[in-house]
Amino acid sequence: DHRDLPSFPTRRSSDLTTPLWFDEFFTLFISRLSSLSEMLRAVPADGQPPLQHLLTHVFVRLFGESEFGVRALELSCYLAAGLLTYRIVRRHGTAVQALVALVILMGSSISRGQATTARPYELLVAFTALTFACWQLAAAKEGNRRLALCGVAFGVAGSILSHHFGIIHTGLLLAAGEAVRSIQRRRLDGWMLTAIGAGTLALVITLPLAHQSNLMLGEPVQHSAFFWARPKAVDLVNYLVMVPLGLILYIVLFGLLMQWKRIGPNGNETVLQVPAYEWAAAGALCLLLPVLLALAFVKTGYFLPRYAVGTTLGLALAGGWGIPRLRWYRRIAQPLLALSTLLFLLLLAEQLVSEQIHHPVLHADPGKSAVSPLLQGAPGDLPIVVANAFDYIPDWWYSPSTVRRRLIYLSDVSFAVRQQDFLPELSLVFDNRYTPLPVSDYATFIAIHQRFLLLASGEPRLVWVPARLSEAGWRLTPTAKSGRDVLYLAERM
Repeated sequence: DHRDLPSFPTRRSSDLTTPLWFDEFFTLFISRLSSLSEMLRAVPADGQPPLQHLLTHVFVRLFGESEFGVRALELSCYLAAGLLTYRIVRRHGTAVQALVALVILMGSSISRGQATTARPYELLVAFTALTFACWQLAAAKEGNRRLALCGVAFGVAGSILSHHFGIIHTGLLLAAGEAVRSIQRRRLDGWMLTAIGAGTLALVITLPLAHQSNLMLGEPVQHSAFFWARPKAVDLVNYLVMVPLGLILYIVLFGLLMQWKRIGPNGNETVLQVPAYEWAAAGALCLLLPVLLALAFVKTGYFLPRYAVGTTLGLALAGGWGIPRLRWYRRIAQPLLALSTLLFLLLLAEQLVSEQIHHPVLHADPGKSAVSPLLQGAPGDLPIVVANAFDYIPDWWYSPSTVRRRLIYLSDVSFAVRQQDFLPELSLVFDNRYTPLPVSDYATFIAIHQRFLLLASGEPRLVWVPARLSEAGWRLTPTAKSGRDVLYLAERM
C-alpha cells in the first residue's frame, strides 16, 4: 500500500520541447560515432540502415546537439515529401487537388508524429515520393529522361538505405505501375528496369545489416510466446491515423455541395487524365498497411503502425486526384477550398513550430523534462537501479551529474527474452559499447550489493526486476511515489 508515501509531481515534458525518447537516443548515439565502420557495427542493434544516422550527424553539426538538431532531418524530409506530393498531383490535377493531397500527407496523425521524431520514417516517405515523382517523369518521357531515370535509381537506393522496409515501399509502387504500363505498351521499358535495378544495388549494404538485426532482435521476437506487438487484423484500423479525418469530411461535404449545385464543365477547360499506371502505383502504396501486416504475420511477428507510414503517400495521391474537379463556379469554389486548405497548413505549421523550434540544449535543467521526479529526491548515495529499460536512457541523460553517476540498468538477456517487451533491453546490451550509459549484469550486481534503490516505472510489461527480487527473498520497501513511479529500498534478507 503506497497511500502513505511521500508524493512528488508526475513526469512531464519540458515547457519548451518534447524530450528525446528511447529510440531517438540511439539515433543520437550512433550519429555521434566518428567513423562509418563504427556506425555499421552499431546499427544492427538499432534495427535500421545507416543513412539516417549519417544525415543526422550532419544536421547536428549544423543545428547543435539539441532536441531540434537531432530531429531537424525528419522535419526537413516531412516538408520535402509534402512538396513532392504537391508536384506529383499537380501534373494531372488542379492546384486545389494538389493542395488537398499535400494536406492529406502532412496533416495525418502518423506523419505529424514522425516529423518530430528522430527516426527514419519521414526520410523513407521522402525517398518514396522522390521515386514516384521521377518515375512519373521518366514514364511520360518528358524533359530530361536520363535525369529522371537517375532520380528513380537514387530514390530506390535512398529508401532502401533509410529503412529495411524501404524496398517494399518503392518496390510495390514500381511493380504495380510498371506492370500496368508494360501491359499498355505491350513491352518492357529496358531503361526503366535498369534504373530500378541500379537502385536496388543498395541491398548489398543493407542485407547483411538486416541479417545481423534479425539475429539480435528478430529471432528472439519470433521465438517469444509473449511478445506484446504481435500483428493483429484489428491493426487495419490504423488507416484512421493515415489521413486527417476532419479535412476528409470537409472535402466530402464540399464535393457534395458542388454536385448539388450541378456545376457543369467549362467547355474551354482542358482536363488531364491521370494515367492508369499512376493510379496503379498510388493504389499499391495505399495497400502498404495490409501488405506489411501480412509480412509480419508470416515472417517478423512484430508490427507497429509507423512501419507502414508510406501508406499516407498513396492515400494522399489517390485523395488529391480523386476529389471532384471544380468547374465553372471555380472562381468562387477553388479560392474557398484553397484558402481553407492553406489555413489548415498554417495551423499545422504553427503546431510543429510551437513544439520544436524553441529548443533547449539537451543537458539544460533536466529536472523539468523526462526525468522521474523521484530521482531528484533519492536519499543517500546508494546506487539507483532503473527497472524500466525504456525510461533508463532519458532518466540518465536528463539527470544532473550528481544523480546520473548513481544510475544503472541491470540486464539479463536470457531472462528478458521470456518477458513481453524485451527489445529495449537487447538494444541497450548489444549497443552498450556505443552509448555512455552503464549497464551491469543482473547476477553480478546483486551478488556484490546488499542494499540499493530501485526505481520501478512505466509499463508493467517493461518492469520485471521488482518481482524477480521479491521471489529471490529481497525486501522491497517503498519510499516514495509519483504517479505510476515507485522508488523502493531493496535490501537482501
